[in-house]
Formats: sequence, C-alpha cells, structure tokens
Amino acid sequence: MKYQTKKLKSGETLYLNRNIKIKIPKDSSIKEYPVLSFDKNVTEYFGIVLDPSIAVEPRSSTSIFVDLPADMGIYIYNKKYYTIIDKIENFKKQFALYGNAFDGMVYRYFKTGYNKMRSKPHKTKIPTNIIINNNSNTWKIISKIIFRAESLDLFSDKKGIIGEKIFFNISDKEFITTKLNNVPSESGAKIIPYNLSKGIRKIKADVIEMRYGL
Repeated sequence: MKYQTKKLKSGETLYLNRNIKIKIPKDSSIKEYPVLSFDKNVTEYFGIVLDPSIAVEPRSSTSIFVDLPADMGIYIYNKKYYTIIDKIENFKKQFALYGNAFDGMVYRYFKTGYNKMRSKPHKTKIPTNIIINNNSNTWKIISKIIFRAESLDLFSDKKGIIGEKIFFNISDKEFITTKLNNVPSESGAKIIPYNLSKGIRKIKADVIEMRYGL
C-alpha cells in the first residue's frame, strides 16, 4: 500500500501509512530509495543461497551476478542527514540457521540463481557482483554466502541501482570469509546518498567468517 502525505497549516507534512503517523519538519522532505529486503528485528545477517551451487576449481577465481531483493525505504532528508522512517516491503521473508543452535547464526534466507552479466534494471532487484576466490588446493562447491545486511551499500549509475561487490574468499588453509569494502559492483557507479548517513562503520572493510562451511 502506498503511503499518503498531508500538508499541515504549520508548514509541516504529515506522513501516513498503516498505523504510522509522523510529522515531517517544514525544512525537511521525504525521499524514496531501495533498500535490501531484510528484517533487523530478527537478524543482522543476510544469506544468499545459490541455486544451483557453484563449483570453483583450485587456485582460481570466478565472478557471478545475483539479483538481491529490494524493498522501498522511506527517508526524511533535512539537507544534511537521511533518517529512515518506514519501509514498504515487496517480499515475504524467510529465515534459516547457519551452524548449530548453540553458537550458529540466524540469517535472512534468499535463494537465487546467478549469471555472468548484470541483469536488466528492475525496482525490486539489486544486481550484485560476487567475486569467489578459491585459494585452496581442492575444488569447492559453494551453496551460500552470508554477510551483514546493513553493511551492503547500494549504488546507482545510468542503468539503475546496483549493489556493493561481495568478496567470498577461501584461503589456502580453508579459512572462509565474506568481505564488503565499499566497492560498487560496476565501476563508475555512485553511492546512494542515504548510505553516507551510516557514519564511520564502513570506513574499513566488514568481514564475516563462515566457520560452518560452504
């Protein structure tokens, strides 16, 4: 359901959606931007489940594109900061457990196929490049890639919205990590402005250890 706005005599704008009512100061405006579809009230982790799994030979790298799901974020913008006030959801969300019940992690489960090239623009899709580096001496079958959802920055270019490049690394000692470090999935894309309000968190790379395997 699309939200509604109402101009008040005070110069403020009243934002209305479901049971949400928010007064927007007159020196601020409402902006819409796509956001990764997840629920931080359940988990901070997002899991890409590849269907089919991908095989990567020893001492090699491969590059694939996946389409991640996008909801619509509603922001207040006051000419300096962006503050999210609502989210219009486009997808039902599923969750799964990675590892065991004692010290594993719950993640937002999203099964998807993959391609070698970026897909056509769509308002509910975030084309995202994944670089898989297998530095081990054995073949690896990769079925899932997990990262912190809020760490994935979004970018835009002439083609539309695009995600941050995800680096999936398997070391020569079988140490598995996913890494985000502010690189757009295609060069030349510019970061979507609301990402700049996230503070200093993304100055350095965000790395997740996948200690329960592939």
